[in-house]
Amino acid sequence: MGVALISALIAPTVASAMTQAERSGALRVAVAPLRTFELLLDGELSEWEDVPGVSLDSSSYLLTDTALYDGNADLSGAIQFVWDTTYLYVAGRFADDRLAAGAAWTSDRVNLVFDLFGDNHPLSYGGEAPDASRWQPDDQWVYAHIIGDGEPPYPVMRLAHDYHGPVDGALLASRSVEAGWMFEMRVPWAALPEALPFVGAVFGMQIFLSDGDGVGRLTEIMWSERWGHSREAGLVWELWKMGRLVLTGEPLTPGELGGGE
Repeated sequence: MGVALISALIAPTVASAMTQAERSGALRVAVAPLRTFELLLDGELSEWEDVPGVSLDSSSYLLTDTALYDGNADLSGAIQFVWDTTYLYVAGRFADDRLAAGAAWTSDRVNLVFDLFGDNHPLSYGGEAPDASRWQPDDQWVYAHIIGDGEPPYPVMRLAHDYHGPVDGALLASRSVEAGWMFEMRVPWAALPEALPFVGAVFGMQIFLSDGDGVGRLTEIMWSERWGHSREAGLVWELWKMGRLVLTGEPLTPGELGGGE
C-alpha cells in the first residue's frame, strides 16, 4: 500500500495533529501489516520476505561524526514491522563491518522511540528537548543490544518518564551473519503505556541505529528527521521530530490473532 493511499485512509485520524512537516509532504510513514503468517522468533527472516521495510543507510540522517561512518558497508539495512493484538513485531538485517557486543552505549543497538498519541510538539516541552524524567506518559524508548552481555536471550529495554528497565514479555532473537547481523523482536503492547492497537492506528515513531565500533567510535543513523547530537551529551530528545507507524489490515474480531510465538 503506497504512502499516498495510507495518508488518505488515515487523514481523519491525524488531521488534528498535523505538523508543518506533514503538510509539506515530508512525513515519513512506516507500515506494520497485520500478522497473517506463523512467526517463529529465531533471528531467521524468511517469513518476512513480503513485508515492507524502512531503510536506514547512507541516505539517512547521520547523527554522529562523518569521519566515523564509512558508508553502507559500515552500517545499512532495513527494519520491518508486523502486529497482532498482543505484540508489535520488529525484524531487520544490517550490513556492519564490525559487530560490537556488550550491554553498553558503545555496542550495536536497535532503537525505537514512540510518541503513542502522536501529540508531541515543541510547545509540549516549552521548546526544549526534555530529559526522560519530563517525558509525557505516552513517550517511550524501546531498545535492544544485538549482542548483549552473557548468554542469550538478551533483554529488550524500555525507558520512560517513570521507568528504565527490561520489558516484561518482550523477546529478542539476534544473530551474527556474514558482514553484518539480523534480528527479530517482539514487544507486548501491554508493556507500552497508552498503546492501543487496532487497524488504522497511527503512532508517532522514530528509528535510529547505533553502531558501536569501539570506545569513541559510535555511529548513529536516524530515520525520520535528524535530532541533535553531541559527543559529550549524546542524543538530544527532539521528540516532536517523528515519523509515523501505521497499523494496517482487515478489521479484527474480538480475540482474533491473540499472539505469536
